[in-house]
Amino acid sequence: MKKALILVSIFIISYSAQAGLKGVRSIAVPSSVPAPKYFGYVGTTNTVLFGLSAFGGANNSDGDLLASKLKNRGFSISSTFRSDLIRELGKSKYFSYAGSSGGTKARLDVREWGVVVAPTGFKRLKPELEASVVITTNGGKKVYSKVNGVGIMDDSVEGATFEQYRDNPSKLERDFRTLSKMVAARMIKGMERSAGSSSSTSSSSSSAVKMTSKDKYRTK
Repeated sequence: MKKALILVSIFIISYSAQAGLKGVRSIAVPSSVPAPKYFGYVGTTNTVLFGLSAFGGANNSDGDLLASKLKNRGFSISSTFRSDLIRELGKSKYFSYAGSSGGTKARLDVREWGVVVAPTGFKRLKPELEASVVITTNGGKKVYSKVNGVGIMDDSVEGATFEQYRDNPSKLERDFRTLSKMVAARMIKGMERSAGSSSSTSSSSSSAVKMTSKDKYRTK
């Protein structure tokens, strides 16, 4: 049986390592976007529970229940984030969308998503989302990578109690859609900075709250 990961929210960080996107204009986004096989849940009792699949599992945890509510609504964090990223590409002054295959590809990965108890009051849950992009040339050379996320310290989403999310899953879906748009917009802005840069760089900046397991939470 797989060991449960413990999600925490600590550092405000957005990490990128890149050769640079200067000269890149057309970017393909593959149709498959991997996502974790669990829905992260840190509840108000300070107990960390995870489902056995992306939208719930075999146990009866509160996290599984929320995940099943989203599944019943037909919500997919993978397809939602991909659509938002493509939409942001369409608004970019540097890039255009080149379909699901082609020369320069942007591989997206939803690294973490779930709900975490807010640091104040310990009754309100807030959603968190972390995603990455790796851009490669037609020859397979990696020229850019970046991780962006939105965590519980961000005030863009108010969150709700477990009971409110349970009884009104449309709100939980709306909150995740809001986060997805935010992460996609931040990701494209980082890509645009690379495209407008005159030299290759590796950088980190305080633009997103990372959500990840306790043993890999670090500034890269």
